[in-house]
Amino acid sequence: YQLDYTPNGLIRQETGFDGQRTGYAYDLNGHLLEKTEFGADGSQRVTQYQRDTAGRLLRKTLPDGETVEYRYDALGRLVSVDDGNWPLAYEYDAQDRLVAEHQGWATLRYRYDSAGRLIHCRLPDRSTLDYRHLPGGALIAIDLNGTCLTEHRFKGGRETQRQQGLLLSDYSY
Repeated sequence: YQLDYTPNGLIRQETGFDGQRTGYAYDLNGHLLEKTEFGADGSQRVTQYQRDTAGRLLRKTLPDGETVEYRYDALGRLVSVDDGNWPLAYEYDAQDRLVAEHQGWATLRYRYDSAGRLIHCRLPDRSTLDYRHLPGGALIAIDLNGTCLTEHRFKGGRETQRQQGLLLSDYSY
């Protein structure tokens, strides 16, 4: 795997373990304008990105000509992404936190604690994810419908252990 950078530190080209190359072109502000995937047969698949003056993505044109449109509210928050098939819509609260994502029949809903940390997510099938934090803010567990999915243990502010099902990872510093 190899990365080639521009003088500004942006990735100009990446070459995967399989030898496949992908090139990137940017505007003067460092915003991605074009991604080119080079095929082994000499073909090129180009994805283009159009942005507004603030650098926000407005339209992505895929190699097959399909487009994805991005819309923002007056505060600059992303409020919709439309690929012509399954549009996404986003809702925010007064603190600019994402509180809902809508796509087709499905909605994800989010809740936060008084410190602004994500504490709850309701999934489209009405399942719930609950996020538990230490008083200092570190995430210590994620539960799905009351059953622990992952647990994190800390010592001195550093994660020392992570349990995900039967997988136990230990970290030392």
